Amino acid sequence: MRHTLIFHTINIARKLQQRVSFRDTHLPLSYSQALTLITLRLKKSLSQNELALILYLSPASVVTLIDELEKLGLVKREIPSDDRRRYSIVLTKKGQRKAIAIRDLTYKLDDFLKDKLQARHNRSFHLNLNKIDHYLDQWKGGEK
Repeated sequence: MRHTLIFHTINIARKLQQRVSFRDTHLPLSYSQALTLITLRLKKSLSQNELALILYLSPASVVTLIDELEKLGLVKREIPSDDRRRYSIVLTKKGQRKAIAIRDLTYKLDDFLKDKLQARHNRSFHLNLNKIDHYLDQWKGGEK
């Protein structure tokens, strides 16, 4: 099988996950859990449905994800005063600290990789990633 853009990109993504290693010995996290913490740190509070849309996960998967993070003491569910039928998901203090640690580690690796790439290659790389992201949103399966 030829080395396609798809498999090459997935391989790089796996290497990145290993290097960042959200699964440290103190508090092991999956990529989805780490991304949830980072997202909540930026947004402050989200419903489970909003989180599902942002993370490209099913609502049922997000329920399980939030349950796991809640057991770890990283998030909590709050009932907003304006709508008692839904929950808002917010970070705990422990969750805030973990989100900052994840952010710092990813920035450190990002800076390392940017230092290795020449400035023009770095700009080109980001431009191409944005194009790929946009094209993936347009792709309709086997249609051209």
